Amino acid sequence: DSPMIPTNGYGDYQCSVFLVAGILAALQGREKTGEGDYVTCALQHAGIYTLATGMISAQYGNPYPKSRLEVNNPLNNVFRSKDQKWVVLCLPEYDRDWPRVMHLIGRDELADHPDYKCCQTVNDKGLAPEVVKILDDGFAQFTREELLKMFSENDMPCEPAQTPTDIYEDQNALINEYIKAVPYPDGPRWCPTAPVQFELGETDDLIPGGKLGSATADVMKELGYSEDEIKAAEEEGAVSGPVDLAVLQGK
Repeated sequence: DSPMIPTNGYGDYQCSVFLVAGILAALQGREKTGEGDYVTCALQHAGIYTLATGMISAQYGNPYPKSRLEVNNPLNNVFRSKDQKWVVLCLPEYDRDWPRVMHLIGRDELADHPDYKCCQTVNDKGLAPEVVKILDDGFAQFTREELLKMFSENDMPCEPAQTPTDIYEDQNALINEYIKAVPYPDGPRWCPTAPVQFELGETDDLIPGGKLGSATADVMKELGYSEDEIKAAEEEGAVSGPVDLAVLQGK
């Protein structure tokens, strides 16, 4: 209903993946032509490309952001369950599936409703908000698990709109190691792994990084500083060694 507030770094990962692909393409080009190239990938460019479908369809009358109450097909939508969780329904064949959905949510009397049974009529008469309200009320009768089971048994695509905490318990994500636990001293914390997997290599274990400043001495040694110079720099506050998180938080 409004522009999405993304999580931090949402576009950085896409940009880095595109940049890697560009570098590999340039390497292939150099192998074939003997001529190198200079590769760039701007954050804005990566974001525009990632939203390519929306970028193209907006000029054909399908602008974003859009309200879930004003969709062209109310059966391609998101709905909140009885236990206040979200599911994503994807039924592009509205006219075929409308009666089936009405049966599942206990509204058989609307299965053959002249205003609701045809997607074109819904759009021509601007009835999408009414239809979505009917669906909202119907879906709110069931828990998310009940909805997923019900639609799966009737061969209709309906999936959970998962939050990060849902993913922590997602068996597909866990078994395939899409996330792995980092063994921090105060207990494990989940972290996504790199999204490309290779048959010949296993997903590396994730290990905690050092504290802020933990590499200061090593870096200074590489730059040619002596042990005495490093110690003096730390004592005068010019550089810092390892710092506990509690100190950084002012505790």
